[in-house]
Amino acid sequence: MKQLLCNFSSGDVYLAALPVGEALPGKLLVRVHHSVLSMGTERMLVGFARAGWLQRAKSQPQRVAQVLQRVKAQGFFAAYDAVQGRLQTPLALGYACAGEVIGVGEGVGGFRLGDRVACNGSHADVVQVPYRLCAKVPEGVTTEDAAMTTLASIALHGVRLARVELGERVLVLGLGLIGCLAVQVLQASGASVVGVDLDASRRDFARERYGIETLESCDQGGYDAVLVCVASESGEPMQDAISASRKRGRVVMVGTGAMDLDRGAMYEKEVSVQVASSYGPGRYDAGYEEHNLDYPLEYVRWTAQRNFEAVLGLMQRGLLDVSSVVGEECRFEDAPQVYTRVIGEESSVLSVRFGYDVQEGVSSSAEREKVLLSSGLRHGLGEVVLGVIGAGVYAQRTFLPGFQGIEGVRFEGIVSRRGGDAGWLGSREGFRWASAKANDILDSQEVTLVAVLTRHDTHAGYTLKALTSGHSVFVEKPLALNEDELDEVMASARERCESQLLMVGFNRRYAPMTRSLVRALRVERGVKSVAITVNAGALSEDHWLHDRDQGGRIVGEAVHFIDLCRHLVGSEIVNVSVQRVGNDVDAGAWITMGFSCGSVGVVAYLTQGPEDVVKERVEVMVDGKMARIEGWKKLSVWGSWKGGLKSERHLRADKGHRWMYQAMVDHMVRGESMHGEMIPLDELDEVSRVAIRAAKLHQEG
Repeated sequence: MKQLLCNFSSGDVYLAALPVGEALPGKLLVRVHHSVLSMGTERMLVGFARAGWLQRAKSQPQRVAQVLQRVKAQGFFAAYDAVQGRLQTPLALGYACAGEVIGVGEGVGGFRLGDRVACNGSHADVVQVPYRLCAKVPEGVTTEDAAMTTLASIALHGVRLARVELGERVLVLGLGLIGCLAVQVLQASGASVVGVDLDASRRDFARERYGIETLESCDQGGYDAVLVCVASESGEPMQDAISASRKRGRVVMVGTGAMDLDRGAMYEKEVSVQVASSYGPGRYDAGYEEHNLDYPLEYVRWTAQRNFEAVLGLMQRGLLDVSSVVGEECRFEDAPQVYTRVIGEESSVLSVRFGYDVQEGVSSSAEREKVLLSSGLRHGLGEVVLGVIGAGVYAQRTFLPGFQGIEGVRFEGIVSRRGGDAGWLGSREGFRWASAKANDILDSQEVTLVAVLTRHDTHAGYTLKALTSGHSVFVEKPLALNEDELDEVMASARERCESQLLMVGFNRRYAPMTRSLVRALRVERGVKSVAITVNAGALSEDHWLHDRDQGGRIVGEAVHFIDLCRHLVGSEIVNVSVQRVGNDVDAGAWITMGFSCGSVGVVAYLTQGPEDVVKERVEVMVDGKMARIEGWKKLSVWGSWKGGLKSERHLRADKGHRWMYQAMVDHMVRGESMHGEMIPLDELDEVSRVAIRAAKLHQEG
């Protein structure tokens, strides 16, 4: 497929050829016939991407504060890398389209192949969208008009929040795209509408087209409700809206702007102020969008999907003329040039509607699933041929950048279930092809090393398939979520250990400070006490790691530090106990391990700490000596270590990722490495089982 993307570093807008894949659970695959460029929103996004650093900082003070917190906790370079990682991720433009269903995911109800639908997909000839954000297009409504559904639903949701009744006087502040749609919805509701805009051409258009009274600025008309449909960095529009409202009137912010409200004016009038969120209840709710959990109609009458249906009903009855706000009609292939023209100038055009050549749309699964990206690979030829399954944050910001400068690796193929992520990331990193089908990697005769970088519930399955197919495997932790999965994976790995490599991403073993500390510990006698404190931080309630199917944070994250304890002590873990910290879904834990040599290790995996405190601290005591690693930048030593361990400090944190990848490549090419040995299969098995056991104890409380 072709998709319109914006480079977030430069602001350049371009069409990218990306794989599509099959419809995912809860999703519809839609071949787009028309999509709409919303001038205000998309000009703002592209304008932000093209702005300088100072302008970006001024427009997002909260993000600046978050970056400064990260600098304080992790250092300048970690914060810089995180910001650069965000900027390197392209932005998919657009959120309003309509077309034909060509794929129905598992769990989808009420839709079938061939249905015409309106949805919130981006500018692309094929989109994958949650079916709760789709609605069937009724007879009598063209696909061209239906493409405006999501935009009209924003206006409709704002009107609903204003609780407008028949005959009330309503002021619409801002006669852009959403404002003009709101005017029509209000008229259909029986309201008397007045429009305000500084632009004379927009006032003339609204007055002539919709027959409303228009003003250059707000009056003191005592309106029952005011809809603020402007995008402004100033708080003035909201102040004007409050001034124009009657006593106990309602003000709804549908656009974007500052909320520095005058309490005195609000107190005097007892004005109600509310901010509208997109298309209505359900939008941005993972339960609604990702898990198909609808709100009961008896309690939430108008969800996002039901607002879509209501808008289409207004179109069908002739009460909503969306074509009136379409300023231009263009071919989708011309979209980059259109953006360059209309975003870069002060245009009176309210929206642009793109038409797609459906004859050139996706016609076969082969076309949907694999796209050739490059004939000249950035990494050239190599003995290790890499195939990657997963194109998420770890792949983007850690794994693939970590191979910079490592010789002997060829980037062959990259896969993501959503396809698009694999396409742009594969292009950036120099892969030969991208796909949406994992079997394209697993069945490849070229690939020698499969990297499994997907969500946790897929790790064991993909690892087992890759081993069975004859590949070596790197899997980002965890290796498995339960002991049955682990038994299968380990049996396969042991059967093939002479010819194939199995590696789990326990990178902290390979950190330079860890290697120095381990060399010193191996020549020290006596039992060791290891204490690792992890300031993991809380996750949002809807974060995917809270999903029970993903195994939780002990198996998924704390396993890192269980492995690090095992590596530092250098002997078998014989018992584990867990003390839960808190009772909520994100409760932390104290994990205590006893080792066969008599040593003790404790991992304090905590979620209540402040963000500006160092995230990881490792302390080891043995025979009157102590060493402490803080944030993987500072190693402090007390006492005289036989191995000659010395204190050291670095500007940039090094958690060992690159050295782990280098060691893995060296072992595959030469059978040995100067950067650390491969983790023995028995230790992978042991650490994984301890983490699974600890997670069970944690869940039991």
